[in-house]
Amino acid sequence: MAALKNRRHEKYAQLLANGVKQAVAYREVYPVSLKWKENTVWEKASRLAGDDKVRARVAELVQEAAKQAVVDASYVLKRLVEIDQMDAADILDDEGGLKPVSQWPKVWRTTLSGMDINRLSAIKDGEESVESIIQKIKWPDKLKNLELLGKHLSVGAFVEKVDHTSSDGSMTPTFGMMYGKPQSESD
Repeated sequence: MAALKNRRHEKYAQLLANGVKQAVAYREVYPVSLKWKENTVWEKASRLAGDDKVRARVAELVQEAAKQAVVDASYVLKRLVEIDQMDAADILDDEGGLKPVSQWPKVWRTTLSGMDINRLSAIKDGEESVESIIQKIKWPDKLKNLELLGKHLSVGAFVEKVDHTSSDGSMTPTFGMMYGKPQSESD
């Protein structure tokens, strides 16, 4: 479904899809309603929200937003791998100075734990010049990242594998198996 032809209805649907209450959204779309009584605004906002086209558009916008916000195990694994592969050479020039932040890979711009910037200014020949100096960049905790990477389900680096077969090839019952409880790491 494309955007609603009525621009006000489209804006109203977008506001509702973003969690704005009906009356508040209605007042934003129809500013003249600011002079109206509360009950009148609520009634008209409710009626517009119940319109089939508006309802369908709100549902579509909510569904689109949900698709964009999906974070699943593969996303987590991908991000952990990106962090693991961060290399200081990505942000340093050949002389060891920092490249401009605009030239840094996205993983660096979004993952640093901290960056201290100290600005110095000097007056020379009556003119002020400003110079920025980055004193400290704090990397993400690479050891913690590797631990999380190893614990990821598809990697399973820290999963203990326990053989439950006896010498004759039959299964050795465990506490969970005997009492019908699912086996967990704490059992």
